[in-house]
Amino acid sequence: MVNGDHTIRATLVVLSIALAVTLSGCGEEASGERLVDTKGPTQILRNDAASRVDSSLLLSADRKTDLSEGCGLADKDPKGLLRYWHSGINLNLDTSSADSAETEGEKLVASYVKDGWEATTQSGSGSSTSILENKESEQEIRVTVTTGGGGGLGAAITVDVYGPCVETGGPDSEEVKNLEG
Repeated sequence: MVNGDHTIRATLVVLSIALAVTLSGCGEEASGERLVDTKGPTQILRNDAASRVDSSLLLSADRKTDLSEGCGLADKDPKGLLRYWHSGINLNLDTSSADSAETEGEKLVASYVKDGWEATTQSGSGSSTSILENKESEQEIRVTVTTGGGGGLGAAITVDVYGPCVETGGPDSEEVKNLEG
């Protein structure tokens, strides 16, 4: 990597953390922020995570997700007014083995742990998911590594970032439609 890449990455991290520090989490209560205020910081954090993957291993990027989702509090929010911004990307890897995908995923998670994030990892057959949380950020990062079949075919790293829970006009509101449009 070139030195300028590290500077850009560090700047993105600082900006995303600074913007996210003012936001409240997607827990029992909504923050006083608006959904529009959470979209940008969530996208920046997704882009930062994707930029930490070794570009020489990237085959393609797809499944770019940018939308609001309900906070899952049906008993407290039957109209679905409480929503968070979800920004994700699927990074398809050109790897020679499943180990290469696992190693790259571990490096990505370790880079956030080094920056003060806490990681919880769950492994399953052919994939693992790490949930990254930071007390200075109300956002959550999920990194899923799929090792693919023989020879690493189908290997991918999926990055999903979830913003804080905020009160909206609901899934059919102009606010949500404009942001998702």
